[in-house]
Amino acid sequence: MNDLKKFAFPVIGDVPVDQIETAQIIEITERPHIRYGTKTEKPLWQSVPERAQRCIKKVEMILRREISSGHRGGPNPAQWKDHLAAILPKPEKVRQKANQPSLPFTRLPSFIAALRARKPSPTSRALEFLILTAARSGEVRGATWSEIDLERGLWTIPAARMKASKDHRVPLSEAALAILNGSPRFAGMDLIWPGSGLKKPMSDATLAALLKKMHAADLKAGGDGLVDPASGRPATPHGFRSTFRVWASEQTSHPYEMVEMALAHNVGTAVERAYNRTDMVEKRRALMDEWANFALSELPADCSTGRLIC
Repeated sequence: MNDLKKFAFPVIGDVPVDQIETAQIIEITERPHIRYGTKTEKPLWQSVPERAQRCIKKVEMILRREISSGHRGGPNPAQWKDHLAAILPKPEKVRQKANQPSLPFTRLPSFIAALRARKPSPTSRALEFLILTAARSGEVRGATWSEIDLERGLWTIPAARMKASKDHRVPLSEAALAILNGSPRFAGMDLIWPGSGLKKPMSDATLAALLKKMHAADLKAGGDGLVDPASGRPATPHGFRSTFRVWASEQTSHPYEMVEMALAHNVGTAVERAYNRTDMVEKRRALMDEWANFALSELPADCSTGRLIC
């Protein structure tokens, strides 16, 4: 009902039910909306397409009842299938157009310091490990001890868990290894960061919730929050991959191909990849060590090796 009051009623609240048309339904999706934690105003369908779709669905149900009761004729102007679906972009396409909000790399060291200042938890360990490895959320949350070689400082993610469907090796910095060594092992459980039921991986929502709490805490303390300047939206766990990429491009001399390999992106054409079989894992180790040193640069000297309580 709140969404109807906020978005639908200002457009169609005073319109006789038999005079509501498609143009007015579209106008509902164009109502201004400021996404939580941001300062940027966008049309509702662009800002939160899922919320816009839920709102229109409620209007559709109301109009369907009115049609059934004979208070208006058909067709239903709020019907998605075979009508609005041909006019509005699909919600998933709207999401794809927007890059994941990321924290500027210049703010990363202070973010890590703030993360370490919180009470240590599996979630905070997983989030920092995600940052230090520049890995995707699902790759980290599904990580298992059997994928980790602590002696060699290497994490091998099997092809079945990779977006590109091929094994990906991640050289682990001293700080990343310290996080693993400080994480408990659960009897009969290979997952490093299981969810609360200890049967499935930690959820992506759990990592996102921690970021939201830190964003709110920063705002409460008088800061700007954990906001991506480009989009005006709070940073997401996946956005730290962009933070890593921008830092590597602007602050290091490591080759573009190496940075892309660190992100598990395909480099070159299919033919070029067929001839170039190396993943440059040992050369990438220096890159990840530099990244960790930068990320932890605002911690006290005795915390730089990854101690969770400083």
